[in-house]
Order: sequence, then C-alpha cells, then structure tokens
Amino acid sequence: MGIDATTADSIVEDLSGTRKQRRLSKGICICGHGANRHKRNTQGQIICQVNIRYCHCHKFRGVITASTLNPFARVSDGNANQHALIRGIVALMESGGTFNWIDGAYICASCGVTDAVYPVIIDGEGRPAEPNKDILFDRYDILLCQQCDATLQTTGRLPKNE
Repeated sequence: MGIDATTADSIVEDLSGTRKQRRLSKGICICGHGANRHKRNTQGQIICQVNIRYCHCHKFRGVITASTLNPFARVSDGNANQHALIRGIVALMESGGTFNWIDGAYICASCGVTDAVYPVIIDGEGRPAEPNKDILFDRYDILLCQQCDATLQTTGRLPKNE
C-alpha cells in the first residue's frame, strides 16, 4: 500500500491550487494589499504588513479580486494614482492580469456615486492625511469621487451630503 509519484504530484497540485484560490478569493483590501497581509498582532490589533513595512490599515475591507496577488505589495505615497491600490492595479494590468470590483465596493464613501472613484487617505477625524510609516492607527482609506475629494482637499472636511 502506498502512493505512486504521479498520485503524489496530483495531490500536491490540488492542494497548492486550492490554497492559491483561497488566497485569491479573499481579494485585495482598499489599502492595496492582499488579505494575507492582514494579521492580528500580540495586542490583538489587526495590522497590515507589506514586506518589511507596516501599512496604516487596521481592518481588511476587500474591494477587488485579482488574478494574482503579486502586484499588490506596493506602498502608498499619496492619494489616487500614488495610492497602493491604484499602483497595484496598474502593475497587474501591465503584467496581463485582470481584476474585478467586489459588488458594492466601487462607490464614493461620501456622496454614493458609482463612477470615477479612487482611494484617498483620511485621518480619524475625516481630514485629509498623508501616508506616514510612523503613524499606523490614525489613517483610513476610503473611495471618493473627484468632486468629494476636491471638497475634502480644499475645506479639510468630507462634504456633508443629505
């Protein structure tokens, strides 16, 4: 009784394929990093670690699914095109990969429009914020449309939409 080499190879392939599909199915967080980057630290807080740097994200919120996670290991240098999510999407598309928005994720967090939104970093009081590797727990990523982002950047507050 035993397993021949062909059967063993088949089992390994099935297991690794299942593991990969499980990682891919969880998607990419609004911070621009895969679910596998978000872990609980010894104090019970969720942290997002990309390579040797920490991300300010403290809760996984999936916004897209992608054909591979490899391009989503970048850091945010700002909003919109400088944000890790957009940088990862661009790198994914340049390498021939594909992505899909998760249902209900592609929406402006302020006014609710569902076209031309992009990631913006805010602080805990809803003011514009820059990424800072030394500030991990007072930064949040949201999707905003251009009009709401312009209001945020000029007034320092998210627009109030009734």
